[in-house]
Amino acid sequence: MSNFTYHEKREYSLSQQYETIRKELPDFIRSFLRQLSGRPQTLRDRAFDYLSFLQYLQASNPLFKGIETADFSLDNFSEIVSDDIQQYIQSLAENFANHSINRKISSLKILFRYLYLRGDIPDNPLEGITRMEARPQESSALEAEDISRLLDCILSGRFPNATERQKRFLIKTRDRDAAIFMLILNTGIHAEECIGLDVSDVDLQKHCIQVRNKYGVQKISINSLTVSTLQSYINGTRKTFSDGKASALFLSSRSPKRLSQDALYNLIHKYGEYTGISVDLTPYRMRKAYGTLLYEETGDLQGVQERLRYARIETASKNCVRKEAEMDLGDINLY
Repeated sequence: MSNFTYHEKREYSLSQQYETIRKELPDFIRSFLRQLSGRPQTLRDRAFDYLSFLQYLQASNPLFKGIETADFSLDNFSEIVSDDIQQYIQSLAENFANHSINRKISSLKILFRYLYLRGDIPDNPLEGITRMEARPQESSALEAEDISRLLDCILSGRFPNATERQKRFLIKTRDRDAAIFMLILNTGIHAEECIGLDVSDVDLQKHCIQVRNKYGVQKISINSLTVSTLQSYINGTRKTFSDGKASALFLSSRSPKRLSQDALYNLIHKYGEYTGISVDLTPYRMRKAYGTLLYEETGDLQGVQERLRYARIETASKNCVRKEAEMDLGDINLY
């Protein structure tokens, strides 16, 4: 595996996880999964959703106690009714956000629809089961002044909520961290795309990077400020982190290895705390803030969609267009 790229290693790891989970599933679900197409992560997640459902039935329904997950039969599935599904959803609500629950509902829906249409089960208990509604959230947008304060703190090394010891450590990683923040806040790339970058993916002369995702390899332009920040990091701090062999752009400060996704999330969250930003700072909020500010600057929603690589313009509208307060439409004089 030493000659494999980061992305090849990740795909291999996901495939291995999928195979491990698949072995714990009954034959008829394994057969169904073989007919599905998708990325290794999608297949892994589907398989995990089915395993979690079977484990729930084992633990909570007397009909299925003592049955190993791999030994569930179509006769067992024929005994599952709508109430079982509703109770399962209620149990999920204790630990999962609505979007995660909806993914699990979706996984079950396509499986049970498949089994019902094949005549393997007499009824489809998912008929009539609807997706969970999004929970109303307090405003959690990252504003332009938050971003300015954040970047000022990173570049100056002055953090209102950090201890002196924390500040000394942050100074050591300042160039790397500034490059990460500048890149995400000026391109809107995903966290996974950011940590997956290699030095060879950065073309400072042509002002662009290339990222790898489910669509393949895509080139993204970067502005001059991002170019200069990346250049400072690559020619400076990165050399002190590297052993001369590492290909990753963003390296851990503790070892010459690629910065992990968990480390990136922790790093970004901590900077939000050190800076005193009121919202929980995440790569997603940074991406969303970039799209929102880009739309407000240009008014070009299709351009924002293309820049952030949303599949549908409705997604760009939902994520990047601020909703104004409701107007009293009955009080408008049209004539």
